[in-house]
Amino acid sequence: TPLFTNARVMELKQHVRIAMPWDDHAIYFAEATGLMPCHVQLNNQKRMEKKIDELPSRFERLLDERQMNGPITLAQMQKLVDRSPVVNGLVQTVNSMKVMLEGRLPTADSTTVNTQGARPNYDVFPHPDGKRRRIPDDWDFPKGTLQSTYVSWHCGDPARKISPIKLLDNRDFSAVKLKTRGKRTHTELKRLMGFIDKAARDKGVPPKGEMTQSEAQHCFSYGLQGIEVSLQTPKGRPRDVTNLKWQSVLKFLPKNST
Repeated sequence: TPLFTNARVMELKQHVRIAMPWDDHAIYFAEATGLMPCHVQLNNQKRMEKKIDELPSRFERLLDERQMNGPITLAQMQKLVDRSPVVNGLVQTVNSMKVMLEGRLPTADSTTVNTQGARPNYDVFPHPDGKRRRIPDDWDFPKGTLQSTYVSWHCGDPARKISPIKLLDNRDFSAVKLKTRGKRTHTELKRLMGFIDKAARDKGVPPKGEMTQSEAQHCFSYGLQGIEVSLQTPKGRPRDVTNLKWQSVLKFLPKNST
């Protein structure tokens, strides 16, 4: 035809390959189907729409298989758990059950546990001023957790035969080491322990005059709700009241707590 004999078209042979259907170059042409091109195009469009509609479900399946675009790290899992109100509500229940079932103090500052029901005998200890008191000269108020301090309040230190803290008075604090702060600290501790005792008493588990450490822990598990401290920190992290230092619990208490 004139088109393919035109001099300008012939110049294009230097840059392109000109093929005809009859030259066995079918790769350059659409396959002959006997259908109208518009019908073929419409069918291709329908198939494309179907594939597009399937994409969201495919993406969801891939994300599920990959655990949300990759394995969940320990930090991510902890963050999810920390923000769960259900988990936060279970923390106190689990801790209470642990206290009742284990029959032991979970902290390093705990003393030997008396779980056999035996009532300890308490000693009086000589002091440099020549007087005898219910605490040794080197004794100080516990600096441990609320849980272990509550047991010391009601049971003292059976291993060293030291009287329960609740039985101490100003005469025991008259030594030089505790003379200035003994009464004040004892009063603060008495107030804090009173919240737990009252809550336990309201639940039908009143503290006794003499208690074994397992009995004190059982009482503590029922009275812990008497401590009106938020179970979440200002940053939204869970707060385990049982493992807080008792001085910290005292600071976190509402000012109007009675």
